[in-house]
Amino acid sequence: MYSSAGKEGDISAARGGFGDKEKAVENQWARQHDADKIKQLQERLAEQEKANKTLAEDVAQLKQQIKKD
Repeated sequence: MYSSAGKEGDISAARGGFGDKEKAVENQWARQHDADKIKQLQERLAEQEKANKTLAEDVAQLKQQIKKD
């Protein structure tokens, strides 16, 4: 006779293992993607901070020139 109960369980277990691996791969990709995005944002922030510092120095120099005149 044919019993489908055991075979269905085997298939479900196999799918579950593959699903777990797929989920782990997706999570790893998401973490890497987030890390790359954070790195890009940190680089942009550093550039902006450098530009702000330069502008602040320019403003300070202009204020000194105004006081001298």
